Amino acid sequence: MRSEGNVYNPVPERIPKVRDADEFQRMRAKATALACDIRLHRSFRLPANPSIGRNRTIRVSYSDVGYLGSSSTTAGIEDPESDHVPVVLWAGGMFGGRYQAFANDDLCKKYRVRFLAIDRNGIGGSDSVSLDQRVATWLDIVPALLDHIGIQHVHLAAHSAGTIFVLNTILHQRHLLHPTKPFAAFFGPWVHPSRSGKWGLAAVGLLPELAIGTWHHWAKMINQRIAPVLTASGVSVTKAARTSVNGISGNKVTEDPTIGDGAEAAWRKASETVITNYVFAENVEGASQEALLCLRKGSTTWGDWRDIDEAVSRIAENERKWQGLSSIGAKEKLKIQIFFAEDDEMVGKGGQEWLESCFTQDGVAEYVSVESEVVAGTDHNDVLALQKGAMEKMVRAIGQVPSRAPEAGDRSREREGEDIISQ
Repeated sequence: MRSEGNVYNPVPERIPKVRDADEFQRMRAKATALACDIRLHRSFRLPANPSIGRNRTIRVSYSDVGYLGSSSTTAGIEDPESDHVPVVLWAGGMFGGRYQAFANDDLCKKYRVRFLAIDRNGIGGSDSVSLDQRVATWLDIVPALLDHIGIQHVHLAAHSAGTIFVLNTILHQRHLLHPTKPFAAFFGPWVHPSRSGKWGLAAVGLLPELAIGTWHHWAKMINQRIAPVLTASGVSVTKAARTSVNGISGNKVTEDPTIGDGAEAAWRKASETVITNYVFAENVEGASQEALLCLRKGSTTWGDWRDIDEAVSRIAENERKWQGLSSIGAKEKLKIQIFFAEDDEMVGKGGQEWLESCFTQDGVAEYVSVESEVVAGTDHNDVLALQKGAMEKMVRAIGQVPSRAPEAGDRSREREGEDIISQ
């Protein structure tokens, strides 16, 4: 269902409605300029961690957008207001990473929220690690990144496969959540086929690890070589390669941008095209590892817990202990928002019902507050689409409506170049 109030519209109202292909080209140029914004292309170096078998320093890419305070936060300059700006730390789906910030920048500025999105290993500019190091490395990345940019606490949010990583963060790094308003949100959360009953995906899980572990090559080939040729011939197959990143542009896209919605449709199509091309131009090897992880192939695990029901039970027990610490002074229970797609081809109603049952286990409701809703007219990917309202509802829940619109002078100046974390 849509969020309350006016749903945020990323398309400027001043743009007239038109029905020609030229508008699509203009929108594509605008989307390309936005995709080149330095805020979407930050990186730092993560020191080695021999304790988990990672004996080398690795590069991690991320984006840092939204509201950064009323003055600049360039390297070496602290903005006192930035200490009070709520921060969302985003864990995207299989292909989703730092480019989710592309769609959410203006929305987060509206509610004075900062938005961080990390490329997990083997995605974008983040170096690859072995599959068995994937979850542990994420748990190294999160505190290192926050320390690097001077952030103490965050609100967590995830889409699809990102659910695994956010649950691990809550369980093992609870101190990173806001001390008085701990919060996490899940969009189209991933549920294993053995729980969801989506037997088509379960059949995929029967394929050899080698087959699943190399499918990113096929996705990239379809996007970069086959799709452009067939599209030029009047045949559109881009959705086959792009379905996992459809939500990143923030819009559900129609095939023909010149029909129906004019400039709005042109913007949706252009932004989806540009961001998809950027995603597949970079490393996507990690997507194959994510598939293996989601299906728990071989000895792969989601951490030191077997499934989500166990993770939730342990989180509730941690919350009981956490709230009992007088020095914390928590005023609210851990709040979790879950946004299910109306037609989720990956999880289905069975997965939704099972996940909801995880939060009705004995001892959970006393320490964890859960709100869930079905977002009308959405599938597994476009549950993130801005016009559907769920993303705005999440941002509004942790942000604040400013008393005045930010002026041009309030815009944060940008850091340039790659930041290197000291070893």
